[in-house]
This record gives sequence, C-alpha cells and structure tokens, in this order.
Amino acid sequence: MLPFFYRGDRRSLAVMYAAATMIPIGDGLVILNRLGFAPPIYMHWGTALYMAIVTICLFRKKSL
Repeated sequence: MLPFFYRGDRRSLAVMYAAATMIPIGDGLVILNRLGFAPPIYMHWGTALYMAIVTICLFRKKSL
C-alpha cells in the first residue's frame, strides 16, 4: 500500500484498504463461531469499523 500512498493514488489505495477490511471481519466471524460474543470479537470488529471509516475518507477526498 505504501507505493500507492507515496504516489498519491488514493483510489487504488482505497480499493486495497477496502479489500483488507475483510480480514478483521472474517476473524470476527471465526471468533463468533467458536466463542460467541467474547471480548476479542470487539477488537476485530472495531478494527474493521475503523478501516471502513478510513476507506470512506479515502474515497471522498480528492487529493492528498
């Protein structure tokens, strides 16, 4: 992701970041399946929420 960031290519960076958001969501689903609503689920889904907000901000801004 760093080359896109340094080059100022926000759209590619946002798409990659959106795809990477699926990782903590998947981790949270595994925890939900194995442990239920255990405390680690909040860490994973909180990370996914933060990444989604950053992705939205990357899509909305026009320039670095």
